[in-house]
Amino acid sequence: MNESLIKGALIVLYAEMAALTEAECATVCGAAYAELMGPAYARCCEGNGHMCEAAIERATDVFGVTLARVHHHPTLSLMGPAGCTAAPHYRPLCTIHTCEINSLGFKRGAPEWTDEYFARRERLMELEAKRLSIQNLKETEYERATIRN
Repeated sequence: MNESLIKGALIVLYAEMAALTEAECATVCGAAYAELMGPAYARCCEGNGHMCEAAIERATDVFGVTLARVHHHPTLSLMGPAGCTAAPHYRPLCTIHTCEINSLGFKRGAPEWTDEYFARRERLMELEAKRLSIQNLKETEYERATIRN
């Protein structure tokens, strides 16, 4: 599988994972976090602006895309009025995160959902490992060519 096929598959799989996890973020995570931190915090990412910067860096480094900061939110540079403006494959840590998976290792009362989540995450990790292997090979080849010249 070549790099462009891997990236294409990652785009699709991250979108599918986002479809699975977005409802958790909007309901379970958001409600629990707001209750814990106060009504100003509707998402657990509210205090993690560095995740937006990581998404911006990944978009550039991995996909060659420059993401625009929207400055709609005081700490999250990619948060627009309707949510994150970055596609799921640019923000993998946000895409795969749910509070229950992170804290408990499963979604309470939903073993099928949990199984689906981990199957998708495993496939994503396999493809990311292949992508990184190709990237490392390219970097090694570039370094060798630079030393020879």
